[in-house]
Amino acid sequence: MVNDDIDAASAAEVDGVHLGQDDVKVSEARARLGPDAIIGLSCETVDQVRAADPGVVDYLGIETRFPTASKPDHKPRIGLRCLAELVGSATLQSVAIGGLKQEHAAGLLAAGCEGMAVVSAICGQPDTERAARALRHALDMARAAAR
Repeated sequence: MVNDDIDAASAAEVDGVHLGQDDVKVSEARARLGPDAIIGLSCETVDQVRAADPGVVDYLGIETRFPTASKPDHKPRIGLRCLAELVGSATLQSVAIGGLKQEHAAGLLAAGCEGMAVVSAICGQPDTERAARALRHALDMARAAAR
């Protein structure tokens, strides 16, 4: 997946693109990338969640906005209760986005998210493989506990 850039996603022939509300329109991304591309859309409000067209968008990224170095201009944290409300309003699968770390996994899954999108939790770590494995383990444990 490429974040925010449909030209780069197309040139790199990746699986898809994740777009924010102020990026290119999802309908344009779908037209340019084709029916098999995965298109995700960030949402911050119930209105944005409900407006997401499941005929164009494949999943939603619900912004939790914990502090993160990869987006220093982020908005304030919305909290797990608000996250659950947004996910509950969605007809599409949702992942949490925004400064997430492995310790957030259980709360995000309990709020209804299918998973979590991360950058600095892996890329910002000295041992990226270890960080990725630890994050996967945290998600697996949270899923097992939820059963």
